[in-house]
Amino acid sequence: PLHTSSWFTVGGGVEPGEGNLLSANDPNMQGAGQYTRIIGNIFGLDITGTKPIGGDQWVNLELVNGDMNVTVGGTTFAERNIIGGTTIGVEMRGSLTCQNAVIGNYIGTDATGNFASGSSSDWVIGVAVESANFNRIGGQAAGEGNLIGGLGKGISLYGYGDDDNPIMGNRLGVNASGTGLLPNRTGIECASGLHRGVIGGWTAAEGNLIVGGTNAIRASELGIINFYIAGNTIRRGDGNGIYMARRASGNFI
Repeated sequence: PLHTSSWFTVGGGVEPGEGNLLSANDPNMQGAGQYTRIIGNIFGLDITGTKPIGGDQWVNLELVNGDMNVTVGGTTFAERNIIGGTTIGVEMRGSLTCQNAVIGNYIGTDATGNFASGSSSDWVIGVAVESANFNRIGGQAAGEGNLIGGLGKGISLYGYGDDDNPIMGNRLGVNASGTGLLPNRTGIECASGLHRGVIGGWTAAEGNLIVGGTNAIRASELGIINFYIAGNTIRRGDGNGIYMARRASGNFI
């Protein structure tokens, strides 16, 4: 796997061929230090960005304790990372993993954004945030939203201390053009111990588009408190739009 220090750029989004191919390792990249940009790479797939390599690998990109102010992806087409073919696409874990941004990537799809590149089994996750805080998935600026499809769970937040992680401006369960479906079984999952999460926002740019799946948004277990869920578009679900259970309390929809 690739390990980095601080103030690095891994890949590139300016000239053709600057991106790296990181596949068949476990993880494909672990640790990013601080103020690192990870842009224009292919994780977990072949050089064409269409076929998985090493499908039994666990994590493509793992940000762990002490990784801060890391940007995964960017606002331009060339800066996006193609991330697929493993159990977890991007994992942010640990109480010191904070102020990172996952923006503008294709996660769970191939390089075209039209086909799924991995498994839709329930344990396969696009972006997982475990006991980490103040990390952002997507954004309101043009190009910051991620395309996440064809997975068991598009985005999963879980673990005590997993607080203040906004999710906004993403497209989950559709292809890149928005004309076809790539549903996740669960669009966004919020599990035990989360506080003050934001899913969506006041403006159209902040809202997430979530299409298909058994649950578009699932929030359950004790400790899910003061979540703000607003401004999202949820359509064509096979089950629940928003499912809240097991003593989740004090939340705003």
